[in-house]
Amino acid sequence: LVTTGGAAVWGNPTEMVIDKAGQTYTAGVGGITAAFVVYKNAVAGTVLHADATVLGTSNTIIGTARASALAGASVVVDNFGIVTLFADAASAFVPGALVYLSETTGQVSTVAPSTSGTAVVILGYANTAGGPSGTFTAYWDPRTPVVNP
Repeated sequence: LVTTGGAAVWGNPTEMVIDKAGQTYTAGVGGITAAFVVYKNAVAGTVLHADATVLGTSNTIIGTARASALAGASVVVDNFGIVTLFADAASAFVPGALVYLSETTGQVSTVAPSTSGTAVVILGYANTAGGPSGTFTAYWDPRTPVVNP
């Protein structure tokens, strides 16, 4: 369901054009890489790469970086509709596959993390094929993290 000019339109997400302005943040220490998943650091107020192995980053995910940015520079973060993500080295996505936050910083995986103490975060569903170690598009639909015992 997409709202266009006040009218609801049903359709296939791969065929929709969604005008997403994104939100602008400041890149944190080390900068930000395009298509990487980011979280907002509550103390510094900047965005950094999220990681399933660091619980403080997985529960404050805000979206994916539209472009790379150096530390202190502005970066636009998309968090609605179809977004571009970067697959880790072990993941090859096909349309419809679940997208998980990876244990590789900023990247996503086809497999839920299983290491004790890691966060399992479903970020959405693949829209196009892509990876490994490459970009693809996905429908952004993040879920509440679950921590592996």
